[in-house]
Amino acid sequence: MKFKLKVCTLFLATTLCANAQDQVLITALREKVPEDAVGEKVKVLSVEEAKTYSWSLGEVFLNVPGTFISSYGGWGKSTSVYPLGLNQRHLLVLFDGVPINDPSTPDAQANFEWIDFNGADRIEIIEGPQSAVYGSTAVGGVVNFLPEEPKKNYLQLELEGGKYKTFREEIKGAVRFKEGFVSFNAENFKSLYFSVTNTNPDHDSIQYTSGMLRLGYKPRPEVKMTTTFLLKGGYGDYDVYCNDGTVIYDRFFFLFSGEVAQSENLFWKLKLSNNEETRNTVGEYRGITRFFSLSPTYYFSETSFVKVGIDYEQ
Repeated sequence: MKFKLKVCTLFLATTLCANAQDQVLITALREKVPEDAVGEKVKVLSVEEAKTYSWSLGEVFLNVPGTFISSYGGWGKSTSVYPLGLNQRHLLVLFDGVPINDPSTPDAQANFEWIDFNGADRIEIIEGPQSAVYGSTAVGGVVNFLPEEPKKNYLQLELEGGKYKTFREEIKGAVRFKEGFVSFNAENFKSLYFSVTNTNPDHDSIQYTSGMLRLGYKPRPEVKMTTTFLLKGGYGDYDVYCNDGTVIYDRFFFLFSGEVAQSENLFWKLKLSNNEETRNTVGEYRGITRFFSLSPTYYFSETSFVKVGIDYEQ
């Protein structure tokens, strides 16, 4: 069992444009700031954009300069991402600012072959070293999945089909009320796929089912709380692995976020998360990551702030 305790201080001074409210706000510095106020190279993708590349996170990096991808196939097949020539353990993957790495993997890195876009509205890819802000696990960069903040009620159904008897069904929606919102997403994907080896002509089929439930509550103007649940289960037939065996994967993720405005200048943020992943290959591998973060931010003006944070990871 490994424990991590990090204490970090961040000071930012920027000059915001008059139309900053119309700009894309990103979280590269752990606070939402306009994209042109950040000195780092940031690639921002909507989930719909990312899906034009692939249904898995690993293959999205094919469009990120300086990143090498090694993969045995699509979703569920062994995938490694090497940012700037570094091992993938130096690429930090977050969901709404908290890590979703799997400690049962050799280097406690994220399972790139199993990560999809369920529950996310957009993806931020911060290229280059970010260890000053996020620690040594972010030497190669940071990927942050940001969930949707629904602004209206909606219900959406998607049905798709294609080659290799590929079918995908997805339903998602949101309901807003005076003091908060409820949003949800459920997806099922199945495909016979193709054989990833030339020695065995059978189909390496894949299937997964995922779901998301997010609750937002704002009892007072200065208090905001959100709770997110992510579930996923699936399998992938794999010729190259365990002699034509089947790799089974399950995941449960929970996140609570709270924000309190103590005054016009001082804001407190709290995050609590639990990420549990199980992979069954030649044996069962189970990894659990628990995370706690507390960070006050003091704004001197609209253009400068100081942020102090404590992160605890088990």
